[in-house]
Amino acid sequence: MGEWQKMADRVGQQKKRGSGGRTTPGIVPPDPLSVDPVMRPWAEFTRLIHDELYAVGDPATRLSQSELGRKANISRAHMSNIFAGRAYTWQTCRALVAALGGDPAEWESRHRMTEERVRQGAVDLAGLIPLPGAGSATESAREIRDWDSRRGRRWRGLTRWLRALTRRGEGGSDESREGTLHRTISAAAKIVRRAEADYYLTPRFSVLADAPVASRRKRSIRRAGWKREPPRPRTIRELYAASGKSLMLIAQPGLGKSTQLAKLARHLAAEALAASQAGHRHQLPVLLDLATYRKSERLEDWIATAAHRQRGVAEARARLLLAEDALLPILDGLDTVPEADREECVTQLRRFQEKCTGLVVSCRTADEELARRVGALLSVELAAPTTDDVQNYLLADQAALTDVKAALDDDESLWELFLSPLMLKIIHRTYAGRTAPELKVSADLRTRTELIFDAYVKRMLTEGPESRYRPEQTLTWLTWLARTLSGRGEQIFHLDRVGVDWLPKRGHTLFAILDGSFAPTFVTLLTCLWLMAADRMGVLDTDFAQAGQVVLIGAIMTVAVAIGSRGGFADQDEKGGYLWMFGWIAGGALLCGQVAPDVRWSDSGVRVLCLVYLWVAVASLEGTFRSAHVPVEQIRWTLRPRMTIAPSQRFFALGVIPLAVIGAQAVLFGYVFSLLLPGGLWFAATLLLVLIYGLGDNIEPSLRDKRPRPNEGTRRSARFAFLLGSANAIAVALTILLLFWIAAPGTPPDRLWLAVGLFAPLYGVLRAVRFGGMAAALHWIIRLIMVIRGGTPLRYQRFLHHAEQCILLHSTGNGFVFPHSLFQQYLNTPARDLTARLGLLSDSR
Repeated sequence: MGEWQKMADRVGQQKKRGSGGRTTPGIVPPDPLSVDPVMRPWAEFTRLIHDELYAVGDPATRLSQSELGRKANISRAHMSNIFAGRAYTWQTCRALVAALGGDPAEWESRHRMTEERVRQGAVDLAGLIPLPGAGSATESAREIRDWDSRRGRRWRGLTRWLRALTRRGEGGSDESREGTLHRTISAAAKIVRRAEADYYLTPRFSVLADAPVASRRKRSIRRAGWKREPPRPRTIRELYAASGKSLMLIAQPGLGKSTQLAKLARHLAAEALAASQAGHRHQLPVLLDLATYRKSERLEDWIATAAHRQRGVAEARARLLLAEDALLPILDGLDTVPEADREECVTQLRRFQEKCTGLVVSCRTADEELARRVGALLSVELAAPTTDDVQNYLLADQAALTDVKAALDDDESLWELFLSPLMLKIIHRTYAGRTAPELKVSADLRTRTELIFDAYVKRMLTEGPESRYRPEQTLTWLTWLARTLSGRGEQIFHLDRVGVDWLPKRGHTLFAILDGSFAPTFVTLLTCLWLMAADRMGVLDTDFAQAGQVVLIGAIMTVAVAIGSRGGFADQDEKGGYLWMFGWIAGGALLCGQVAPDVRWSDSGVRVLCLVYLWVAVASLEGTFRSAHVPVEQIRWTLRPRMTIAPSQRFFALGVIPLAVIGAQAVLFGYVFSLLLPGGLWFAATLLLVLIYGLGDNIEPSLRDKRPRPNEGTRRSARFAFLLGSANAIAVALTILLLFWIAAPGTPPDRLWLAVGLFAPLYGVLRAVRFGGMAAALHWIIRLIMVIRGGTPLRYQRFLHHAEQCILLHSTGNGFVFPHSLFQQYLNTPARDLTARLGLLSDSR
């Protein structure tokens, strides 16, 4: 420990320079006294590297931080973290020491010693001067014991509860991190197991280096492309360690680049999990499909959304991890990004690499120019298997693949097909134990590939597990799914994420009407039943012909508001959205004006019906900024629920709508209580019911990270709708009963129960619709429309599991994906043409 003490003494003796002084050019070393005490050993270690290797040369010839990073093959963001006093692996340290001309063997023991110091928490604070006002160690210990007392525990619990109320999203707790890592390991291991189910080829990689070509200008160099080194067996983890956490993987289609990325994600997640259990924090890898990226969003926003949709990581947690530089995106399929969005995607990837310390991207070899512009520190190509690899694969199951091997021996042009792990697996599953006539047809590569896929699909459908679905039905639904996913630029299908955007655009208006009329229909029905009960009891005198005219007016305004709000804010065009919305509302009002003069507004039942509708109509505008269509899988109460608000909509969303809702509630409650329960308690009852509604508005729904089965989100939404609706109805009923039984014991019971019979069901229905009921109901409406159009079966979950048993789909988490993007492209064709080609009887439309 002697050299560490000398290092601390040397740092303590240094004086700070003034702002006007001159400094030596080069890298500024970290100051161990200014970093977090936990990371102080790393700062001291980096300071030793700086002083003993970097600062010994001529100051005029010292490399800048970015130049040193390029020489050591370390990203710019990682270099910044190193010289800020943060931790780094031995592979990174070895590259840095070698770039500075040092002996890596000499520094390996020092690096190991630094890791041990951090692990044991051996941070020497003896030489620090106590802060002003700080007491002795005995006093500090006494304060700590007091804080650990029963009163201290209560205060800590209260502060944690208050922080939870004001927190907008889920944080990055150790439990959350370990849960995310376990899910990453499980999902990646599933992908790897599928790829290695029969026999897996040994991967070989070629390191790609820039091939510089001198241009006309002497001082500039023009890069003509990549120069490939001879391929040799390596692991993707070794390549990542040598890449400085900036890796680009390219490969031909079907060679298994997605499998290699899954292997890397599994290894990194296992390492991060072990580090987390030992008390250290490493970056959390997350494997994402780039196909859904669009140029209208920043890469960080897309990563947070994609991590939630594809891998079940809470979006708020992903954003927090990105802000802490604790998330490692492993992005598969740069070539699958729509062509119009690729340039912006490359720009965003380059910017992300400069800001964060880790990024892995894959791309097809055909788009290697696109991949080269990403600027990864290390680029590698997954090489095709050799002929010896293919021969060994065929010999591993020689008895079943006799005809396949014979066809390959007779026709050497088949080698182009066999040098693909994907096609090898398809050929093995298709022709194991049978003849292979499609391999003996003379045709080009594309035609042969289609013939093999045809034989594979036909065998899986006709010789697979028994099912209630006919082969032509299964093929029709699979082709519809492939066309829809390809049109949306997606590869993973989540049954509980099917929304209105899965319907044709001409059906969106009908959906908007159903959406807007869902809650008003139930509320109007309940109110009419309540008016009939009140009229039979002689409490209210209602003219139901007049009430019918009010229902007609309400239906007209419901349709106008639904279409107006749906079209107005769907595209986030504020000025046009407001004009569209108010135009439809004004048109509906003019139409209602033709009916309104005939209504007798003095009728008490008519007034109650109008006030109920007014409350529901104003409350439905809240759904413009707080979506009720997303499945509700977990809830929490918070002082600041998340809302989707544009800057120009803030006044409308946070001021006008809440005041309008409170005003409509106050008028309705005050009028009904004044009719049913004369006395001075109507004001207190109104105030309490408004407070209950306001507290319920601060419930924030969200999705859960783990779903044990498909469509679990819809089931949980229905469950939460029932629970929250029942809880609100019971709370309102108890509030009214207790208030009047305690403060006004002489209140007539029939009138009291009549007030409960109106407000408790209204509260229950509105809360059930808002928190899960709307999402569950509209999900099944959309599913029913899809069934009527012939795209899906009614029992879709059962069909998806049947397709998985036939190895035509793979499950990933609670979603489903085709075995490969090439297979998805193959099925992206009209069902009638494909069933005719396969010789299956088709009744598809």
